[in-house]
Amino acid sequence: MGTRNSTMVKVDRKYKVAQYGQWDGYPSGTGKDLLTFLRSTDLTTLADRCRVVKVVTDKEVSKMWKECGGSNDTFKNEYPSLHRDTGWKILQIIQESKIPVMVSLDLEFVADSLFCEWAYVIDFDLKTFEVYKGFNEHPLNAKDRFFSLQKRTRDGYFPVRREFSYKLSALPTVEQFLKDCGNE
Repeated sequence: MGTRNSTMVKVDRKYKVAQYGQWDGYPSGTGKDLLTFLRSTDLTTLADRCRVVKVVTDKEVSKMWKECGGSNDTFKNEYPSLHRDTGWKILQIIQESKIPVMVSLDLEFVADSLFCEWAYVIDFDLKTFEVYKGFNEHPLNAKDRFFSLQKRTRDGYFPVRREFSYKLSALPTVEQFLKDCGNE
């Protein structure tokens, strides 16, 4: 189902991944899959590989689309790390790659929670995995992660709001995660 979401990674005080996802962004979909991945992967290696991603500009992505003849399937095959269907699996691509992976940082997407329905942040500096929910009609506080992006949209929505935060060293079971998120 089309549930727009973002998967983000922060390391060394910088966002290195902010991947838009078009599909299945609910905790019972993307959240569960991302948690399962985090519980089974070498987080030190993932952090190291995120440090060396290659950020490409919107202009560069547009050029790549043109080179693919505007074909969605061709673009997806040639540049999977930049495609909307990849979603959280960008982390698998980064983890498995021996060379720096191209990423497009879509940091502004979480600013309008009417469109960003869920967001997941892996913060290697704070050593946390955080879950954010969209449809937020209330202003954020100065201490909130996305406060700097705050502006009321035309539809009256603010940035996504944090629902849960887990220590990377003590990630919940999938069952507990789904229970926390109300998806028992």
